[in-house]
Amino acid sequence: EEHPVKQAEDLDRLRVVDPLEDARVRGYIKVMELMTQSVSIPRAAYVAGPFTLAGLLMGASDIAMGTITDPSLVHQVVQFCT
Repeated sequence: EEHPVKQAEDLDRLRVVDPLEDARVRGYIKVMELMTQSVSIPRAAYVAGPFTLAGLLMGASDIAMGTITDPSLVHQVVQFCT
């Protein structure tokens, strides 16, 4: 499987998305609002943090190896995801 980030320059091709303007995030928030109105039991939501997002951009193996072989790249990708 190909991942979009192999080197720091690859970040220049990516755009930063406003999470509150993203249709998927807005849909997720709407579902949570509807659940809050419909059920009285505790609800939970999954939120991916910057390192998880960086792993999705680089691939799990590459980010894991990068923490040892190229920590600067990993740091840049995590910063991009923050």
